[in-house]
Amino acid sequence: MEVAKEEPDWLVAMKTYETIDTRRSVRELLPSFLPYAALFAAMCLAYHCGLPYGIILVMSVPAAGFLLRIFIILHDCGHYSFSNEPNLNSIFGYICGVFTFSSFPDFRRSHALHHATVANLDTRGVGDVPTMTLHSGGHPLALVGPARRQWHVDSPRVVPRYSGARVFFRDANIQK
Repeated sequence: MEVAKEEPDWLVAMKTYETIDTRRSVRELLPSFLPYAALFAAMCLAYHCGLPYGIILVMSVPAAGFLLRIFIILHDCGHYSFSNEPNLNSIFGYICGVFTFSSFPDFRRSHALHHATVANLDTRGVGDVPTMTLHSGGHPLALVGPARRQWHVDSPRVVPRYSGARVFFRDANIQK
C-alpha cells in the first residue's frame, strides 16, 4: 500500500508560476522601459544643461534598477520563459539587448553553455566564477607586501585569510 505524500504549502504556491503568462510578461515591459527611458533622457538633459554631476549621479541609481529589470527580461527571453511564442522571446530579447549593450544571440548561447557546464570543474570558463583548486596546477593568488600570508586549506579549495589593510597578488605556485 502506497502512502500519498502531501506537498508542502510553498511548493503548491510555486506551481502558479510554472506556466508562462505572455500578457503578464508584456505588461512588465512598460514599467521597465518607460521609467528607464525617462531617467536616461533626464540625465542627458541635466548633463546638456550643465547641472552638477551629483544630480545626474542621484538619477543614475534608480535608472540602474530599471536597467536591471530590463536585463532580467533579457534573461527570461534567453531561457524562452518570457513568452510562449519563440518569436516574441527573440524580438524582446533583441530589444532588451540594445538597452543592456548585450548581444542577445551571444548571451543566449553563452548562458545556455553556462547552465550546461555549471559546477563542472572540467568544463569551467563560460559565465563561471573563476575557481582554482590545488589539483588544477596551483593557486594563482599569493599574498605579498604588508599582509601576512595565512592560508587555510579547505580541501580541495584554498581560502586566503588576510591580515593587514593592503593585499597584493602575484602569480605563484603554492607549495604544500
